Amino acid sequence: MKIAGYLLDLDGTVYRGSLLTPGAAVALEVLRRRGRRIAFLSNKPLFSRRTYVEKLRSLGISAGEEEVVTSAAVLARNLAKEAPGAKVFALGEPPLLAELAAAGLTLTDDPDEVEYVV
Repeated sequence: MKIAGYLLDLDGTVYRGSLLTPGAAVALEVLRRRGRRIAFLSNKPLFSRRTYVEKLRSLGISAGEEEVVTSAAVLARNLAKEAPGAKVFALGEPPLLAELAAAGLTLTDDPDEVEYVV
């Protein structure tokens, strides 16, 4: 069975704090040379996908935003699919709010409008 791609946790796996995990860069380079797809995962919604890409690049890892999956992005994508344009009251960091808005959801704090609380 050929493995088409790999899902890699970022925080504590690819890197720890500001340090790249030993061997991570070489392993990723080998996987890419073999044509494997890579997705970088984070359940920490404190940072945008762009911020994760910048961090990876600063550590010498090539990555694009389309390869980074955050809990905020998954939430926004799934909620937008379930309820396109829904009015959402969201408590969270700016990257979460930006993902919700980018997915076409309407952020509101009007209790008479709220359809979903995040």
